[in-house]
Amino acid sequence: MSSVVAKTRSLCFATMIVPLAFPAYLEATIGFQTGTWTTTPEYRIDEPEGAERGFGAFSRLRVDATGTRLVVQDAEIVGAVAVGRILVYAPDGMPFVTLAPEDLPGGFGLPVGLRADADGFWIRDLHGTLKYSYDNANVIDSIMYPPDMGRVTPLDDGDLLTRGDVPHYDAIRDNPPPREQAVLRLTEAGDRWRRDTMAVLDIRHRGWFVGLSGQGSGGGTRVAYRVFSISQPFSDHDLTWFDSEAGSVGVVRRNGAAGAVEVFEVVAPGDTAWRRRVLVPTVPLTGERAEAAIEENLSRAPSADETEGLTDADLRRIVEDAMFIPRHLPTVVALVATVSGEVWLKTPEVSLGHTVWYSVRPGDDGVPPRRVLLPSTFKLQDAVGDILWGFLEEPLRPRRVVGLRLVPPPGPRPHSFLTNMFAEPTTTHSTTLVRSNRSYETPPTGSRNPTQVPRGLNASHYLLGDSHAGSNGLPGCRLECTIGRGSGR
Repeated sequence: MSSVVAKTRSLCFATMIVPLAFPAYLEATIGFQTGTWTTTPEYRIDEPEGAERGFGAFSRLRVDATGTRLVVQDAEIVGAVAVGRILVYAPDGMPFVTLAPEDLPGGFGLPVGLRADADGFWIRDLHGTLKYSYDNANVIDSIMYPPDMGRVTPLDDGDLLTRGDVPHYDAIRDNPPPREQAVLRLTEAGDRWRRDTMAVLDIRHRGWFVGLSGQGSGGGTRVAYRVFSISQPFSDHDLTWFDSEAGSVGVVRRNGAAGAVEVFEVVAPGDTAWRRRVLVPTVPLTGERAEAAIEENLSRAPSADETEGLTDADLRRIVEDAMFIPRHLPTVVALVATVSGEVWLKTPEVSLGHTVWYSVRPGDDGVPPRRVLLPSTFKLQDAVGDILWGFLEEPLRPRRVVGLRLVPPPGPRPHSFLTNMFAEPTTTHSTTLVRSNRSYETPPTGSRNPTQVPRGLNASHYLLGDSHAGSNGLPGCRLECTIGRGSGR
């Protein structure tokens, strides 16, 4: 007879979220929240030069802090091989730089990360990071990682961030899934690297394995002779982001009370810069969806005929015991940390056929997050000012880069967009309103709506937008001003 080696197991695979049709009471709950933002199309880049298919399915995009450079990794899987190139655009689609795989130095692998700075862009593989100039696509800086370091993120001060090791499944030991994982800051100290724990992540309910024991071939040892993976589409483990400029680790903790999300940023071991608690509507997990997930895991399990005495009912019970099936869908299903400093959280809510996101401003000032409806075909990648950048994924159409302008809710707004993004403004600077090829002078200091710049910021160029008609005397204009980010963000 076979025996069950593993009872409770969890997922490491990506969660797939399927739009749901919600009952009237849930739509009423969503509709009760006032102040929902929407978007309107502003920019579009249809396809990379020489590629009619559009951008690849594994592409990624980052924007620099000025909003004037878009760095795109156009990536696709052809056969079993990953191919791609790096493209840099202006928002209007004008190309600046194209880096084909043959343009990268020998030994540099497929990029696994992008970052856009004011004077150039970084691309990162598993061995190092290269910085290229926007002007001539020459390498202007490089960082090589220590050997056998694993996947790391370089920081501006020379340190590295990485996730600590966790045990893998061992069929002989039948070890349980890990519950925690450290985020480490690595600092070079002579001929070694000092490791400091920045944060400890809750990684319960991630993917793991189930092993069915049987008679081994040597010495009567019983080992897990049939092992299959268990995916966890309803996992609620911590989500994270790393900020190379601030040297910080951001965490989204989503396994607390129903509908509550904790967002915080750690800037040094034992030093949490800010912490926010966000409350969002819960979305019940339907029986149909839970059943589909169980069947999907059963499809990877051995059949009853391939086991020693287990029935189909036994196998189903093993799978159900190994899965994490809560009453509600995960409160947050994705996060995007943007160059503007805001953290965007995607929820499983669906409203009017749109996905529902919440943009969380960093800090403890108590300003509530914005609730934003985004098209279900839009895959958010980055944001600067009031422009959201991402990919438009429509059936039977090439994948495109689009920029969506945020549209505020109707009626008076208690917090302006500038105030929502930054600390309380104290200093007034002269700015220029720009749209297309026209420019206008802003009202002078002391007039109805001067542009204000937050306290304690060093100079750095940003585009700040406000599409609220008449808010600056000119409908649909953007504000272009020179402001900056504090050392913590």
